[in-house]
Amino acid sequence: YLFIVTRDGQVLAHTFSDRVPDGLLRANTLKDGAISSQVWRSEGEGRVLDIAERFTLVDGQPAIVRLGLSDREVASAVSGVTRQLIITSGLMSLVGVAAAVFLTWIITRPIRNLVQATQAVARGDLTQRVQPWANDEIGRLAEAFNAMTGTLAQAAREQAERHTLRAQFVSRVIAAQEEERRRIARELHDSTSQSLTSLLVGLQALEQAGDGDVGRRSEDLRQIVSKTLEEVHGLAWQLRPSALDDLGLTAALERYIADYQERYQLPVDFTIHGIDHGRLSPEMETTIYRIVQEALTNVARHAHATRASVIIDQRDGKTLVIVEDDGIGLDAAAKASRDHLGLYGIRERAELLGGKLTIEAEHGTSLFVELPNKDTHDGST
Repeated sequence: YLFIVTRDGQVLAHTFSDRVPDGLLRANTLKDGAISSQVWRSEGEGRVLDIAERFTLVDGQPAIVRLGLSDREVASAVSGVTRQLIITSGLMSLVGVAAAVFLTWIITRPIRNLVQATQAVARGDLTQRVQPWANDEIGRLAEAFNAMTGTLAQAAREQAERHTLRAQFVSRVIAAQEEERRRIARELHDSTSQSLTSLLVGLQALEQAGDGDVGRRSEDLRQIVSKTLEEVHGLAWQLRPSALDDLGLTAALERYIADYQERYQLPVDFTIHGIDHGRLSPEMETTIYRIVQEALTNVARHAHATRASVIIDQRDGKTLVIVEDDGIGLDAAAKASRDHLGLYGIRERAELLGGKLTIEAEHGTSLFVELPNKDTHDGST
């Protein structure tokens, strides 16, 4: 409540609906000389703080203003204000957090995009591009990244083209080499061997018809010609074994390994699985034959081995060629060096057919060549 009274007790104004209660006028009186007074009093609604304050009206007449405040109303007002402050603070906090999250997202999204694109490029995806968000440092970094990936993609395409051209060139060189070997082997067999055979027959006739000295010389020459004829036959076989074209891979390797064991006095275990009832493609058979030939040649020259083994296994759509020995092993640097021409040739032949070469050299040396099967054809065709 609020009301104004004069010094003699006349009420000038009040907030009550009817009139100021009589007891209220006497509840808080100012003593002579006092300017203000505060009194707590009890009512049905609780405790009330009654404040009396002297002041002067506009016309100069002294008066007293009385103000009454209920502690419940004050507490309710304070609670309301506190609640308003809490709600306002909560809303402001939510707005602040949302703004911070949004700003963080705006700031970090370009960086996250760059990180994701970089990881994709590291996995080999050179098609990645980053959209610049702004013309700032991060935007310029995104443009530089896009330029870099474009350059890398172009370089990868050029490298792939060069690899394809190189593979085609090597394939043609190997095909031409095999054809030339076949031609030379045929010439040695058809021309040189026949000439040496004729010479051998003539020397044998001369030996039988001549006297003792001529006969002895004829016999010596016949032995030389016989040895030369054997060497020519061996050379023709090494250049291009006729059994590879006529009888297939198994027969050609059996003949080669038998000659190899006799020549180098090195036992070789030979096992073949999966191609007993059919033949591989001519290109595949030639590749496997040359791989085994080169691998066993390396064993004889460098391994100092006492035993070797050759395993050929065809299954699950691929052909596995394994050549092992119990020798001194192969130096790790030599495995990767292109100066080791034998291994490099094996790797080249395998990769031309889409295969791969794996080398283990801890205890002896093991060469694993895995080739995908392209086609097979029946040996009767």
